[in-house]
Amino acid sequence: MMLVFSALAAALSTGEAQAAAPSLLTPPPFSGYAFDPRADARHFLFTEDAQVEEFARVRILAAYDRDSVVSSYDLGQPGADAADERLALVGDVWTLHPVFTRGWGALRLTGGVPLYVRSQPDIVKIDGRSQRYAGTAAGSALGDAHIGVKGVMLDAGTAPIGLATFGRVAVPLGAADQYLGQPGVSGELGLTAQWLTARTDLGLSVAHRFLPKVDLGNIEVDDQLQYTLAGALDLGPGGITGELWGRAQYSGSGAGRSIGPSSRNNPVQVLAGGWLDTTRGGRVRLLGGTGLTPGLGAATVRVVLSVEQGLQKDRQSSSGE
Repeated sequence: MMLVFSALAAALSTGEAQAAAPSLLTPPPFSGYAFDPRADARHFLFTEDAQVEEFARVRILAAYDRDSVVSSYDLGQPGADAADERLALVGDVWTLHPVFTRGWGALRLTGGVPLYVRSQPDIVKIDGRSQRYAGTAAGSALGDAHIGVKGVMLDAGTAPIGLATFGRVAVPLGAADQYLGQPGVSGELGLTAQWLTARTDLGLSVAHRFLPKVDLGNIEVDDQLQYTLAGALDLGPGGITGELWGRAQYSGSGAGRSIGPSSRNNPVQVLAGGWLDTTRGGRVRLLGGTGLTPGLGAATVRVVLSVEQGLQKDRQSSSGE
């Protein structure tokens, strides 16, 4: 799926520069990457759950993403083909993201720090010379360190519908220069609902995300509504799962006012896959997916491998952990 974020063009290049000596300008630091795994949900990776449990768990995720931010622009060259007019500001990204959670009944505490092992922006040829966006280069960085807390109001293991509130705060560690982390403190506050049976698990999470405001020329990045919908079927020693993740900006040009549909910062991503339970409370997951709509973070390709291990026996388990 081609995800062209054309609103970045004004911030990245100018008509005068194209006409005289084509160059690519540096946009201000912002996060064009959206990979926010949850630390504690039993069957989901990006959707919160609402279960009362006593447990500790470590989850290590390895992910590959392609084209989380793609800009289109006019090189000012006659006969330039479409490939010459598109460039991924956030192209190939390899991520290693460990997360930890500890549950004390209805209260949970989570934390983690992503490591962007390698980020590779695209290269564009101008006048026969290969160039990148000014200020970008392949490299590695630590992402935004995050801590979170969740309180279960209704336990999905005993109530018809489980309900929980959750909050999360993230502090930047320098990845914003590579457009992989926020330029300031960010966070979220949300509500999740879960319907759970012995074999079926359905979850819905909605959260307000507060973000540093960034002006990219003809689009602004600002606070957002985040929503995730997930379903899982437990098949015994393993199961299958699918998740839909999306964000919608509340106001400003990023919400779609005064700009074309391809420039709206309302990304939607879908992932599907499964898991296999191992011995001693372990689990391995593999999911893959793609973006459905344009927007910051809606990668054309996303593959996630998760390996997790329970550090003590869960008090409740519908999947045999």
